[in-house]
Amino acid sequence: MIKEISRKDREYLMHKHDMMFAAEKLFIDVGYHETTMDQIAEMAEYGKGTLYNYFENKEHLFFCILDEKLETYSIELATQVDKQSHLDEKLKAMVNYYFDFFCTNLGFFKIAQSEKYNLNSLSRENFINQLKQRYLTQINLISDVIHQNKHGKEELDLMAVSINGILNSLLTRSLFTKSKIDRNVLKQTALKFIKKLIK
Repeated sequence: MIKEISRKDREYLMHKHDMMFAAEKLFIDVGYHETTMDQIAEMAEYGKGTLYNYFENKEHLFFCILDEKLETYSIELATQVDKQSHLDEKLKAMVNYYFDFFCTNLGFFKIAQSEKYNLNSLSRENFINQLKQRYLTQINLISDVIHQNKHGKEELDLMAVSINGILNSLLTRSLFTKSKIDRNVLKQTALKFIKKLIK
């Protein structure tokens, strides 16, 4: 039986979400370093003391946003893929969600990429560990999708890594350079390369 969340817990989560939403908007619009906890509290319409009841500092807030986004990504990606029954449909669902998610959250992930070298050593280690976890989750999901193609374990692992590389390379070229490529073109290109790879 699923325990119903209490009103107090619902309010806690709602307040936390409000603060994270305000912080993300400021990080994108103003810049991570230029954003202050005072500005975040003001935009979220909470007192600064209340903000510190939820987050130790700005870096902690940043990592809470990153955690939430990566967790949402992993859960929803698996859900979208699991809805499909055939390999082609699973691949299409995976590629579509990948590009839709990262294009929708482009502003935050640009900040994350640009700030990862400016974080203190502990925060940088946490950031790298979170990205490693997402990477392993993604590789495992890709392996699960393509395993029915009757490849051996080692070949399957290498294919999953290659598919992840295709997705990341196309996304990086499109989002972190001046070249503007239509999202649908990215999806079609990724699918074409992936299907050739797993034949």
